[in-house]
Amino acid sequence: MLDESSSADTGRAKLCHERGLAYIAQHEFERAAAEFDEVIRIEPTYAPAYFNRGLARGRLAFDGTGDVDPAIADYSEAIRLNPDYAKAFTNRGVMYYFKGELAPALADFDAALGLDPNDDFALFNRAGLYNAMGDAERAIVDFSEAIRRDPSDAGPYEGRAQAYRKKGEHELARADLAQAKLLQRGNS
Repeated sequence: MLDESSSADTGRAKLCHERGLAYIAQHEFERAAAEFDEVIRIEPTYAPAYFNRGLARGRLAFDGTGDVDPAIADYSEAIRLNPDYAKAFTNRGVMYYFKGELAPALADFDAALGLDPNDDFALFNRAGLYNAMGDAERAIVDFSEAIRRDPSDAGPYEGRAQAYRKKGEHELARADLAQAKLLQRGNS
């Protein structure tokens, strides 16, 4: 929560935070990061500002105009300030995965799911990570759970098909790919 000690600073921090969120929604990630910089300058212990700056910096990294490490640092600080911040673990895990650091990514997805077992984004990403690590069995378990939670999402069917293919279970892979195509047609 933003500190209420100085109403002018608190008001400015709230305004900057809201502007930062609006810039994220508009895909203006550099401007968003600058707004969160100001929030952090005013309220250096406000974990959501680090989380949201991590979002902006992560998007810049995905777009190829930024680096992953500043986003990882922001999520790490959000976690240090709030060790129960499940979404910060999930997003830091995504950044590690993007960077190719699979062990810390897995640890973060596990931590996120330990804090919030209903974090579908962490579950889906952990399943994909298992696929990348060659652990088809665990990938199938996580993708199957993702499908159970939301059978209208094509992504888990595609991921599970890859895992089935790795195991040589081609009929199951074809069935999942057919279901994914059916869902994609229905959503277009």
